[in-house]
Amino acid sequence: MLKKYIKAQITIMAALSITLVLSLILTCIRSVSDNMRNTYIKSACMLAMEGAFSCYHNDMLDEYDILVMKKTDVIKRHTEDYIRQNTDMGSKGIELTGVEFNDFGYITSDGGYYLTKEIAAYMKYGVYSEVIDMFKNTQEQVEKAEKINEIASDISKCEEELWNIDEKILQLIQLLMELRQTIWDW
Repeated sequence: MLKKYIKAQITIMAALSITLVLSLILTCIRSVSDNMRNTYIKSACMLAMEGAFSCYHNDMLDEYDILVMKKTDVIKRHTEDYIRQNTDMGSKGIELTGVEFNDFGYITSDGGYYLTKEIAAYMKYGVYSEVIDMFKNTQEQVEKAEKINEIASDISKCEEELWNIDEKILQLIQLLMELRQTIWDW
């Protein structure tokens, strides 16, 4: 009787151990799946926000390199559309219930801090770009001077060759004149 009791205890322990191991494995698989979905949703939201930023004010960006957006409902609608497009995973059970923006930062908020910051960054960029342009212009001037020197040396070589050709032509004319004189003298 004692042996049967031990065998049953071992069978129950084995079943509990297998159940525990399987639950751990399935929990890990479920966690990985949830993390994958979470990462996918976060990347879809980031892509949607970047897509919504395509509504920026072109004149400000072109003129001052400042990215400014007008606060409109278009941003919210575009963001919702982009999130829906990017989270279309078929039967994964992901559904967008709504988009909510917690806070809008205006360029004139905090006493114009953001505007001042952007203008200062633009001015720094402008100063650096002017210095870079000056160096580019200096390099271009050096290259132009080198090309002018090459052209001037080519011109002087051509002039030398023309001088030699002119001398040869004058000698030929002189010979022809002498030949003519000798023919007349006969």
